[in-house]
Amino acid sequence: MALSHLTAKFKSSDKNGDGKLSLQEAKDGGMSRVVANFATIDTDKDGFVTFAQLKAQLAERYK
Repeated sequence: MALSHLTAKFKSSDKNGDGKLSLQEAKDGGMSRVVANFATIDTDKDGFVTFAQLKAQLAERYK
């Protein structure tokens, strides 16, 4: 998935516009990989995934 597509998907899934995804927003947005890996991506364990956390997880996975 291209970064621009991921950015658009993240923004469209962030229904309240707070710059982070709850697990429910990720589910509702059809972000199945984020849902499946939510606990791993949410490195600060605040119950939300930021785009920075998502990018960091992808960078780690594909390095």
